[in-house]
Amino acid sequence: MLQRPWPLELAAQQLIRDDVAVESRLSVVGLIRLDEVLAGRMARGIKREDVESWIDLHRAWINERFGSEDLVPAFTRCSRLRAVSELRIDCNWLGVTGVAEVLASPLLHHLDELELAVGLHTVEAYEPLARRKMTHLRRFGLAMPDAQDGDIPVGDDLADLLAAAGLERLESLALPRVGIGPAGLSRLFDLPALAYLDLARSAIGEEGCHALARASSLSRLRGLDLEGCLGFDDAGDSALPGPGFSALITSPRLAVAHLGLGDVPGAVAIVAGSARMTTVEHLVLSEVEDDELASLIASPYLTALRHLRLRSCNLSSTSLTGFGRSQLLAALESLTLSNDPTASQQGLVARRLPRLRELRLEVNHTTADSLGRADLPNLTELHLDFDATALSQDEEVEGTDLDAVIAALVSAKGMPRLTGVVMSPVSPEHMAKLVGRFGTGFRTKEYSLTGSVRER
Repeated sequence: MLQRPWPLELAAQQLIRDDVAVESRLSVVGLIRLDEVLAGRMARGIKREDVESWIDLHRAWINERFGSEDLVPAFTRCSRLRAVSELRIDCNWLGVTGVAEVLASPLLHHLDELELAVGLHTVEAYEPLARRKMTHLRRFGLAMPDAQDGDIPVGDDLADLLAAAGLERLESLALPRVGIGPAGLSRLFDLPALAYLDLARSAIGEEGCHALARASSLSRLRGLDLEGCLGFDDAGDSALPGPGFSALITSPRLAVAHLGLGDVPGAVAIVAGSARMTTVEHLVLSEVEDDELASLIASPYLTALRHLRLRSCNLSSTSLTGFGRSQLLAALESLTLSNDPTASQQGLVARRLPRLRELRLEVNHTTADSLGRADLPNLTELHLDFDATALSQDEEVEGTDLDAVIAALVSAKGMPRLTGVVMSPVSPEHMAKLVGRFGTGFRTKEYSLTGSVRER
């Protein structure tokens, strides 16, 4: 689901004790209760040695950066939280009772948005929400849980809790990997203002898709993320869509503007052929092949599409050239493409694209030339991803020259409105050139403590 990026994380100790500026949108990390993490994970059946190895792997680094003091009581009483309306808390090292203690703080009752980056999908952690105190919430979400926790099927119980929590203003709800079933999905529609629902990796399956398709309130949704929604088959591969998934994507009640399908096998063909796609403005797909991209280009139904994200794709140079010539690309305002690094990007931006305002690409051996030739008169934001080590070692993308990419970016004439550039970390020399050209509009990416990308 599309959302505003969170700022760089602020350590809880700084929030409590230092005179640092606190804005209304805040991301906090450093609330630590490792003993509770150990007990909680063991209670869920994870072997003690596995939990201890995970904790020991992180303990020294955690203590060095944040110390070992329990800051939860001080955090829950921190008056500076009154200035915060949108809060993200990293809870991977906090434990179930720690999360519950934080959520019980009266200083959070006024929040408009709350995201918990938490690998603890147990209902007990969220029970304070049932006290009907956080009634101002408009957006609530769980960040993708720690891989060690696996998929913990508490979604139905959590849906019951949220539906009874007095969240009458809640518009956006993200519940990834909570294992929700048809009963829980039905309860979520008891939230009267719900318009955006993220169920990525929650394995609702065919039965869940049928339940969504039949829901009379489906027409209220403006955003739906179903990445990995079908779970896996007996062989461990992503399950293929059946009648339930098709019924949902073709349901006359479906009128979403945001649709995330990720790597659901065969989803592209169903999307391309569904007359319900005429409302879709934002579309997210993964692992797209040449024939699937061709079906998107040929679809008569994607007339409203303005924002397209294609992740981990296997598209050829020829296919990208065809995409570059298509009306589908010509209508886009933003494009994200991560693809096979051996494919040429030159054909993708070989013609004038006056509507494109944001472009996200993975750097390869053709990026420098592509940027130098691009005619993108209204592009204002460019994101370039790369792994410098991988580029230098991968023979398949030999010839990728970051010096050339930086030079092309700095001197490009076809992007006159480009003011924002975000890149993977670069050398001081490269940074000096980019800052000299773009000033504060240049930013580098870093990975947060929970694995999500942050910009700085």
